[in-house]
Amino acid sequence: SSYGTAQQLIALRHWVRDYSPDIVLLAFLPSNDVRNNSRKLESWKARPFFEIADAELRLDASFRDDRDFQDKKRSMADHAFLYELRLHQLMRRVRDGAYRGWNDAPAAAAAARGDASLGEAGIAERVYHPPSDADWLEAWKLTERLVHEIHREVNGIGAQFMVLVLSSGAAVHPDRNVRQRYAETIGVPDLFYPDRRIQALGAARGFEVMPLGEPMQRVAEKTGAFLHGFGNTQIGFGHWNVRGHRAAAELVAARFCNPPERPTRR
Repeated sequence: SSYGTAQQLIALRHWVRDYSPDIVLLAFLPSNDVRNNSRKLESWKARPFFEIADAELRLDASFRDDRDFQDKKRSMADHAFLYELRLHQLMRRVRDGAYRGWNDAPAAAAAARGDASLGEAGIAERVYHPPSDADWLEAWKLTERLVHEIHREVNGIGAQFMVLVLSSGAAVHPDRNVRQRYAETIGVPDLFYPDRRIQALGAARGFEVMPLGEPMQRVAEKTGAFLHGFGNTQIGFGHWNVRGHRAAAELVAARFCNPPERPTRR
């Protein structure tokens, strides 16, 4: 939870290098990654943040002494033990199979029926607008700097780098009317502002960006399939389901199996 681009940079430095990768794909989820990277916007503070100081990225690791972080660390250790118990696994299966009361995306569902009074859990809808206040301007600046730093360090280990901009449920809903109503509800012409912004960053910094939102939207509209959500939550919203993972995987595989021709250097 609250895992953003800052944690991805740390993962690259501590674990990814050991695999000597040929390609590093950075999964970027606009609907909450920008917020996760900002200490001011993120509600869960007991985690690592970066800041820009003297034109350099600086890691603030003070979270290690935070009481909430220590409590979370202990509870996760307890959960890791419980998850190994067969009885606990059975209880979770019974619960997950029977529990259908949780709605993963109340705002999108509300927008679909014309009621815009709710906000989607875990989604920062301000990210679909160009930033208009200091906190969001700073969050985008820091996010772009983190992505650029990952690009720079991936180049340093001799690997190819690409950013995959992941989709949101509302943007790839198979019903065009639902998508339009949701965009109107939050006051934007479409839901692809962050996709275009990361593409512009890639063009400026010299790395490839593959936005999955628009091609996945075409898949959903053509097939009528819901690519997000599950039967025990809100179908069409929330995380990718099996069909969503398959659609994304096929798009990425097609890119690497049929790479675009690169201009010949003279």
